Amino acid sequence: MTYAREEVSKLLLETISDLWRWPLWWYTLGLKMVADWAAQSIKDTWERLAIGLFFKYFFKPMYSDYTWSGRAISLVMRFILIIYKLIRLILWTGWYLLLVLFWLTVLPVAIFFIFF
Repeated sequence: MTYAREEVSKLLLETISDLWRWPLWWYTLGLKMVADWAAQSIKDTWERLAIGLFFKYFFKPMYSDYTWSGRAISLVMRFILIIYKLIRLILWTGWYLLLVLFWLTVLPVAIFFIFF
């Protein structure tokens, strides 16, 4: 019987300790993990959209058409695509920042609704 009481007291102590440490983890290591994930996702989006590649070849004519009209069409087309891709990148960055903001606010909101 004393062994069972000892184990139950250890279990209760560990549970209380975990409940105390959980918010600390949420706003330290957990927040760092979420922020690192968001930063990596933004970098992946940059690479997936290939914006750097579009900037690199911005003035190079498309399809090796070196006429003035070919160069003008290539320049305008790449400019439009870069603007479109930058808008997509900004929207995705905003989405990832909203997810990080959600991470910051979900714990206090949950605690508020538990107690009130």
